[in-house]
Amino acid sequence: MKKLLLLFSIIMFFNLLFCGVVEKLSNKNPIINSVTATPSQVSIQDTTILRVTAEDPDGDMLSFRWESGSSVGEFITNSGEEVQWVAPAVAGRFRIEVKAMDENGGKATGEVYVNVRGDESPIVTITQPVDGQIIPGIGFKAIEADVVFSWSLERVDFFLDKDSLLHSDFVQPYNYANWDISKLSGSYLITARAYELGNLSNFGEDSVQVFIEGVIPVPKK
Repeated sequence: MKKLLLLFSIIMFFNLLFCGVVEKLSNKNPIINSVTATPSQVSIQDTTILRVTAEDPDGDMLSFRWESGSSVGEFITNSGEEVQWVAPAVAGRFRIEVKAMDENGGKATGEVYVNVRGDESPIVTITQPVDGQIIPGIGFKAIEADVVFSWSLERVDFFLDKDSLLHSDFVQPYNYANWDISKLSGSYLITARAYELGNLSNFGEDSVQVFIEGVIPVPKK
């Protein structure tokens, strides 16, 4: 009887072992559907929320682990479907990786990039008209500006004498083609101001002084 029980125990042991081996051999890796950062662009030492969505073809429970290259930035916690990441004290574009792992050794890897802004402001240059230009006061005059900035812009505003808004442009090339100068005469200051997207307190501007020669009407005979 004892021999039969021993034999039965050995058979059950090998059956369980075989089933476990087969399960691991037939195990499918998890599938990562998306990895997002909200927002995907932050300032130095600001926080963004990272999220991963994943599924397992075998229905296994999943765990997640987040990593940033060379220990850049800091995680509030680095495990779970949603974590917070604090940007480093330097600007740049940073890759963050997430690993999805199931109960049987299956793995999958996803990534997301976060842009970290520095303290730089947009660099604006008015290309037309040029500083000191004398303009005949006839018809319309175009105002054009170039903007150099590493990140996204909200808009570019064009002002006359600093406080009179002429036009707002939201797409490149930044310009105002319909400045009516037919009724103007004298010296005017033109300003172009570019704002960072989502942070209107960060802007850059350029100004030029122009002189418009008023047209003297010819008396009717």
